[in-house]
Amino acid sequence: MKSKLFFIQLIVSVFCFVPLLLGTLLTIQLSTNPTNPTNPFSNWQTTLFILVLYLILLVTLLLNFFLLRLVKTFPSKETFTKKSLKLISKIRSCLLCITILAFGILPKFYQIADMSDSPGILLIAFVLLFIPFFIYILSSILIDLLKQAIYLKNDYDLTV
Repeated sequence: MKSKLFFIQLIVSVFCFVPLLLGTLLTIQLSTNPTNPTNPFSNWQTTLFILVLYLILLVTLLLNFFLLRLVKTFPSKETFTKKSLKLISKIRSCLLCITILAFGILPKFYQIADMSDSPGILLIAFVLLFIPFFIYILSSILIDLLKQAIYLKNDYDLTV
């Protein structure tokens, strides 16, 4: 059991570094782009796209922090408590924030689709947009299941 827990904590910890790496790479790309000497913030779509990417990266870091705290509740037998329910609710709020922020990528994808005359690019944008939305819906279902499990656990504790 301890090896499984260590493995889960290791995966979540490594997953925490992915947004940091992406943010660093995005910053390097924007600051040192020798092939494009023009200003990368030349239009509002690009500025919005970059701003949304940074905000999503920040919210993802916060989500990873809550996820790591949730994983740390497993060995202390606090999985089916109000504390874990609050953590999962915070994770769901972060997912909702990412879903709302993801709408900011649509203008840039529309601009790219319009310039290249390929409407399939908008389909890719909508897929990217609805991935966090589906995860948000899944987390809502899991919160309802956790509430039911907490109720059953408390009911079982009272009868014993």
